Amino acid sequence: MLLKETTSLILSIPARVYWDGHTDIISQGVIYGGKLEKYFQVWQKEHLAKIHSVETIEHLLTLNDCREQKEFFEKEWATPLFEENFKQYFGNYNLQKGRDPALFKYVEMEAGTYFYNRFKYICTALPIQGNYYLEFFLTSQYRDLQKAHPYLQESNYLLLRSQLDKVQLVNTDLESFLSQAEPEQFSKANLSNLFEYISEENAAYLLELMHPAFRKGGRIAYWNLMVSRSRPETLANKFEPHKTLSQTLWQQDKSWFYRDFVVEEIL
Repeated sequence: MLLKETTSLILSIPARVYWDGHTDIISQGVIYGGKLEKYFQVWQKEHLAKIHSVETIEHLLTLNDCREQKEFFEKEWATPLFEENFKQYFGNYNLQKGRDPALFKYVEMEAGTYFYNRFKYICTALPIQGNYYLEFFLTSQYRDLQKAHPYLQESNYLLLRSQLDKVQLVNTDLESFLSQAEPEQFSKANLSNLFEYISEENAAYLLELMHPAFRKGGRIAYWNLMVSRSRPETLANKFEPHKTLSQTLWQQDKSWFYRDFVVEEIL
């Protein structure tokens, strides 16, 4: 996500036509409209609900002591049936039903086993209570919006609303956008995990395009989900990795998906 100042936030005509024709998504809740979110819901209803009761799920979400969480997870939650089901449902083959199969072009790892181990880490090594990522993954709900993600908290609504004139929506590929960007236009970027969907050569090319558009000392951040990516040695004079910071933040991350978090500084 790249942000720069603009005067207003207006949907393009194609976007307005789309949403005018999909008001059902809005009425049901936009948060439930994504392909991945629907994929989670199928798992909750057709798999998780047959393994653990609502009471068991609710109890897990109330825990806030890692020792207690570990004991509960090992004795009550991590049954052979749950582990087998989790690994299968979130394995490479089945996961392509929740994401575009083209996104798996560069994946070599077995996703199910990795995701299970990461899920176990989240449930046993970090406090569960207040983990809104885990709560939504297991229930597709937030019991208390004031304890949900900051963007959903009522106390932040007016603040976010007042910043709308600083947001510009751009519907184009990143390569085209960066090619037209002004020098040193940006100071930071959240790039999600886009680099793992392209080859190492294309990832390096995008980083090369990105460099002149960012101010010195600026930072970019991105995740690795199933493919490892970071700035190559050929760009060592343009991007400095903050490995200790990246590892520390990844270990504290409350989401169970990502295998790595990368923070790099513009030189």
